[in-house]
Amino acid sequence: MRILIDTHILIWHLEGDFQLSSARRTLIASPANSILISKTSVWEIAIKLSLGKLGL
Repeated sequence: MRILIDTHILIWHLEGDFQLSSARRTLIASPANSILISKTSVWEIAIKLSLGKLGL
């Protein structure tokens, strides 16, 4: 299955945030799924990093 995740889900996944449900963690971690990330998400993360609002 192809799954497009938004910026918040991507950040929560990378940080191991509790706001990401276990069901979503399982979907993202499953090798049977293709995880898609928008170019816009990469751009948003770059902006947050440059502003010091994100510490990945």
